[in-house]
Order: sequence, then C-alpha cells, then structure tokens
Amino acid sequence: MVNHQIASLERQADRALDDMEMATGVPMRALMIQRPRPQPIAVHGATFNSINITDSNVGVVNTGQLTQVDTAIGVIGRQGNQRLASALKSLTEAVMVSAALAAPSKKEAVEILSALSTEATAPSAHRKRGVARALMARLKEILSVGVDIAEVTQTTLDVIATAFAGG
Repeated sequence: MVNHQIASLERQADRALDDMEMATGVPMRALMIQRPRPQPIAVHGATFNSINITDSNVGVVNTGQLTQVDTAIGVIGRQGNQRLASALKSLTEAVMVSAALAAPSKKEAVEILSALSTEATAPSAHRKRGVARALMARLKEILSVGVDIAEVTQTTLDVIATAFAGG
C-alpha cells in the first residue's frame, strides 16, 4: 500500500517537472533525485489452515483462490462433511505438486476448485448443480493429463461430484 502511494507521488512529481519544463523551456530532469525502486517482497509460502502447499508451488496460482479453498475446506469440515473437506484438500494439494500439469493448468484447476469449494459451503438445496457439473467436467479435462495424480483425481472427483448430485 505504501509503495503504491510512493509510486503515485513520484508520478505526480514527474508530471509537475514535465509541466515546468514545458512552461519554462529549462530542463528540469537534472533536478530530480533518482530513487531506486524497492525490491518486490517474495512470499515464500502462504499460511493455510487446511491445505499444505510447498514454497515452490505457491507462486504458480493466485494465493487468494487458495485461501478461498482453504477457508471453504474449514467451513465444510465444521458443517460435518469431513469426506468432502478431505477430498477438496487432497485434490488441491495434488494439483499443486503435480509435475505433469503446466502452470496455466494448475492456475485454472485451482480457480475451479475455489468455485466448487465455495459453492459446496452452501446448503445442499441451494447449490448450483448445473454450474458445478460444468466446472467438474472442465476440471476432469484439465486433470486428465496429470498422470502423476490420476488415482487421487478419480477418487476425489467422485466425492466432490456426490456433493452436487441430486436435484
């Protein structure tokens, strides 16, 4: 937040110098103090309560979506559906460690898992089953290349599909 404000103020100062330069014809750039840009802060892992993700895999996907999955897993577990919570946890972890899935596939899979896990927190009668089925079909398609996670994929997808079965 502070870096964003500093960058904004630096742009305003640059604009003011440009305006003065244009109005006077005197070069003002020599007057400006060059400040080094702060180094970006690298996040080496994120704290999740339910899922375990190693440092090397966190940067591949949006940690906000992992946080949504993690939160939903906790909610689902507290609602008494440990089997579904465990399936979402296992599949999310498997996706993140899969060597067969490319980074864009991991990102999309986590996006889908985020949507499914959030939807699964709703009472059964209020779940959007059609949307969930479409997301499940796409997730199966993405994960079909993940031969290293094929076993966990099949068993967990069956559990997740059961949560959205019925009408």
